[in-house]
Amino acid sequence: YRIYGTDFLLRKKFEHLSSWVSYAWSHNNYRFSQLSVNEFPNNLDVRHHLTVGSTYQNEHFQFSTSINWHSGRPYTMIDLEDPVVDQNLNYESPNGHRQKEYFRVDLSGKYLFPIGEDINGQIGFSIWNLTNYINVLRSYYQLQDEGTYTRIDEHGLRFTPNSVMRINF
Repeated sequence: YRIYGTDFLLRKKFEHLSSWVSYAWSHNNYRFSQLSVNEFPNNLDVRHHLTVGSTYQNEHFQFSTSINWHSGRPYTMIDLEDPVVDQNLNYESPNGHRQKEYFRVDLSGKYLFPIGEDINGQIGFSIWNLTNYINVLRSYYQLQDEGTYTRIDEHGLRFTPNSVMRINF
């Protein structure tokens, strides 16, 4: 297969604050000269990927947030007019369609504190997918018994809070 693209990273650090923006553009295609469709997008062909993030840290607190966005991944759609032929699924062009864009906002924080000599504690929280955006990671089809089919969409995590408590000694 053939891949070409570019990456860009801009990062700035202040006394307690660090921020960054990264962007990647890529074109990632399979090439098969023996197939009727001899070039099509690779399964991992994400054309545009943008991340923006920031962290704040001092002696006792750490906070971070990030925004992740990327254009949709390719997938192969079933032929809706003639989906099952001779008890087999009938597909359109390989990876000829794209999932909806991916979007996620994450947030986390920690409080660091001394407990005793050479013993430190941490308590913290994090929220994955703060906006509860529905991200479809992968789609595929399964043939059913009666010559019908089912589309299966695998989703990323929705709003997911976490907490942590750690003692280091």
